This record gives sequence, structure tokens and C-alpha cells, in this order.
Amino acid sequence: MDFSFRLQQLIEYLDITSYRLSKEIGTSEAVISNARSGRNKPSYDLISKILNKYKVISAEWLLLGEGDMLKNGGDSSNTPSFNEPLNNYSIPLKDNSPPPLPSKQGKNYTQKLHPTLHPTQEKCRICDEKERVIAQQSEVINALKKVVSQMEMRLHDYDVKRKKNAG
Repeated sequence: MDFSFRLQQLIEYLDITSYRLSKEIGTSEAVISNARSGRNKPSYDLISKILNKYKVISAEWLLLGEGDMLKNGGDSSNTPSFNEPLNNYSIPLKDNSPPPLPSKQGKNYTQKLHPTLHPTQEKCRICDEKERVIAQQSEVINALKKVVSQMEMRLHDYDVKRKKNAG
């Protein structure tokens, strides 16, 4: 299963057109059309834009065709929908109350200590979002490392065959 087939599956799953996908991720319709038809291989930019827009899509599935399309085996119960803006999604916290402030130091001191000690839940949500983005980017990097490794092995095999046939 190649990338063009997975892109087609993604578009069908999202129930959108290629044009709408291109507008939602900020690229041209030609880029989507060429990747979808297999004329062009997907660029890092295209893959990154898709994964940043649709956060529940598995990078490993999109890049390599391995595993499920959706992260966590398709459990999207705690995930924003594809069409819902992320800023409208509230990250559930264990407790609805903000973390306590140090008694004598005051609000400014707390903000300087560590990002998770913010006095408001909103700032904690921002920290959670940053951690989630970092984890997603790490997943993309690991999947790209696998692709590079596979390409290096193919190149090595090609070189060995070429030397064997030449000699």
C-alpha cells in the first residue's frame, strides 16, 4: 500500500474533497492531486501539514502504511473531531481547580518557576498542548528515521548488485 492509496483513504475517511484538504492544510490542490495520483512522492512539508492538522492520524500509518490509521487504535473519545478547531477543545484536567500559589511568593514567582505551575488552567492547557505537539513531532521523526533506514538498505542492496554484475 503506497502513500497515494493512504492519502485516498484519509480523504475518504474525512469525507472531504482534495480541494478542501488542500485549503485546510494550507497547500495547493495540485500538490494533493499529484500525491493522490502517485505522480509525485509526498514531501516532508505535505506530511507534516497533514499530521499537524489531523492530530489523530498515526504518522507511522501515513508514512509507512503500518498500524492503524488513527492513533490509539481508533479510540477518538478524548480527541477533537477533524473539523473542530483545536482552541475550542478543552483538555480534561484531573481537578478543575488551578494549582495553588506558593503562600509568600505570589503570582509572578509561580509563573517564573516552571510552566506547569501556572496559576490558571488555561496556561496548563497550553503546556499540555506543547507536550502533545512535541510527542507528535517525535513520532514523525521516528517514522522518518525508519523510512531513511529502509532507503539506505535498498541503496546498499542496489550497490552490492551493481558491483556483483560489473565484476
